Amino acid sequence: AVVAARADAAALYLSRPIAEDKESIRGGMKGSAHFTSPEIAAVNHFHNAMIGKADAYGVSDNCSVVTRMDGGAVIVCGKGSGNVSVANVNGYVPVGTYKDEITGNEFVVTKDTITGEVGESGIAVVYDSPFLNRVGASVETGTSFQGSLKITLKSMGITDAQWYTSDDSEPKSFNDGDEIEIGKDAEPGDITLTLSGIKSEGEIYSVDYTYTKLPERKMPKVEAGGIVFDNSQTNWDTINIYIYDEVTFGKSNTITNGDWPGVKMTEAGDDYYTYQLPEIFEECKNIMVIFNNGRGDQIPGAMQAGQKIGYTERKLYNGTKWVDYVEPVEEKQEENSKTEENSKTEENSKTEENSKTEENSKTEENSKTEENNSGNNKNSETSRNNNNNGNNNNQNSSADNTGSNNTVPTADNTPAAMVMIACAVSAMAAYVTMRKKRED
Repeated sequence: AVVAARADAAALYLSRPIAEDKESIRGGMKGSAHFTSPEIAAVNHFHNAMIGKADAYGVSDNCSVVTRMDGGAVIVCGKGSGNVSVANVNGYVPVGTYKDEITGNEFVVTKDTITGEVGESGIAVVYDSPFLNRVGASVETGTSFQGSLKITLKSMGITDAQWYTSDDSEPKSFNDGDEIEIGKDAEPGDITLTLSGIKSEGEIYSVDYTYTKLPERKMPKVEAGGIVFDNSQTNWDTINIYIYDEVTFGKSNTITNGDWPGVKMTEAGDDYYTYQLPEIFEECKNIMVIFNNGRGDQIPGAMQAGQKIGYTERKLYNGTKWVDYVEPVEEKQEENSKTEENSKTEENSKTEENSKTEENSKTEENSKTEENNSGNNKNSETSRNNNNNGNNNNQNSSADNTGSNNTVPTADNTPAAMVMIACAVSAMAAYVTMRKKRED
């Protein structure tokens, strides 16, 4: 950015290869499309707009600053993004208020300073840019993806901003910062995202981004110390992995996983290969990994150090970079589903067990109740018999006293007989009471 902002500079930004090591670079393969990113485009716009204007260079507030006479400035911030106040070198930038072409952030220029907020790219391009009215996407054109792709849309100085894709031609409105998801239901292949809007002067602005949806591939699952190699970019016939401890390498006690070129990785399907770190590396602090095909091609390249991994880490070479392994979403969902299913099964088992316990408890309680009722019935019957016997004795005694020869019914008779017994007892009681009164 600094070179391209200078006067008389012939800076070029070519489409660089995606692969990071020379052994993986292949002719005819599509390279990086980073040159289309907003910061690169903005610096190129600035370079063309400042032709014929003198330049000056300075360093202030941990930033490199290039100013152009009666033009503008490019600020490259060494400390990343944030608010800065840098020198207006030679006072070349006219006093006023400007916007950064990359972010749209406002910058205030005085005779001595340029003050404003530098965006996350670490670069600010400050001048009267004709490209401030635009729409854009956070994901570079040319990006490949699987499943679906989430993109943050950008809109600056645009009204009626809309988007649509080649697999869904229905235009949809959006605001700056809105996130969209594309390609979820699309077939593998190229998908074009079109963004459009109306500039302040009424002109329609439109830009296309092309993304490639790849066929679905299932990432293999690995444990701690697991390594995954994506062979879809290299297309090697054989994938070897050579691992060594950097601390002991070249010494008599060198720790490796075998002689060069190492050992073959395990094929896991969908062009993925896996390997598990051996226990001999458990105490090693600088474990280094080199992939190769046994025929002179290797990653990283010849005479370069291997890629570092911790003994309990999980790593992936994704075809271009050495990155942290992220467990596939499907695996997590399946695991969560199994956990939920096991939880439900355990819950159902407990419920069934509690139900059986409750049922057994009720059965036992009912059994005891029935037993008690049976005992009570027996006691009641015994009591009834005793009462009846007593009544019989009373009736007999009463008959003896009155000289009556009537036969008194017993408890073995019918219910009507029971009523007669009650009546007889009542009559006898009345007779005794009346006789006692007469005697008195």
